[in-house]
Amino acid sequence: YVLLADATAGEEQDRTVATYVHLLQGMKRARGHAPSAWADEPLALVLTKWDALPQDDQALGPDAFAQEYLPLLSDFVKSNFTRSRAFACSA
Repeated sequence: YVLLADATAGEEQDRTVATYVHLLQGMKRARGHAPSAWADEPLALVLTKWDALPQDDQALGPDAFAQEYLPLLSDFVKSNFTRSRAFACSA
């Protein structure tokens, strides 16, 4: 799976992140995974607009940035998917 998230969205991202978590839960359920089971399908979290972030945020790298600014999504992915990774994407 590939999930795109706007890295520049900031505080307005909370509702979108909750929607992403709900979507990922539904995808797991559709694949027959129990809510507490690990999904073995790989998941890529792609942080878009990476070039628009301040240099300090870019220096964190995609995984640390996701943990810092998208903790709900990052924690859900890490605790539900056996293979996941965050990537940065610029225009």
